[in-house]
Amino acid sequence: MNLILSKAVIYFNLPLYIDNVGTLLAGALGGVLPGMTVGFCTNVLGSISLPISLYYGVLSVIIGWLAASFSCKGMFKNIKGILLASGGFVLVGGAVGSLMTWFLYGGNIGGIAEPYALALYHQGMPAILSQFTVDILIDIPDKLITVFIVCGILKLHPH
Repeated sequence: MNLILSKAVIYFNLPLYIDNVGTLLAGALGGVLPGMTVGFCTNVLGSISLPISLYYGVLSVIIGWLAASFSCKGMFKNIKGILLASGGFVLVGGAVGSLMTWFLYGGNIGGIAEPYALALYHQGMPAILSQFTVDILIDIPDKLITVFIVCGILKLHPH
């Protein structure tokens, strides 16, 4: 599911990832180990076509762990919990992921955020702040969409 959805957003040229639905589902339904395993295996498989994605496996493992933790606390059952959980995923995927991207690209702007971050950079914003800002802005709708998809599936499959 993670790989199919991530390939779909690439195919449609959307500035999103949508690559954690399976990780969140595995964590919410199966617990910590399945969530972490699905997250990491997704990145291992994804690295076949895009080697840099292997490094982001660390983030996916954390997201799988968070999904299990948030599910145990019932956070996928009401709007407040959904928004808080989404915020947690944005912090990991957007904030920590942005710093990883910065270092993986040798202290330069890179990744999906690159064209948008470069636009901010050319407007005078420092490069690292441009990368960070755009990564967060991309991750907000990305994680909200991801969490809402997962919540819809969880409604069909009570846990």
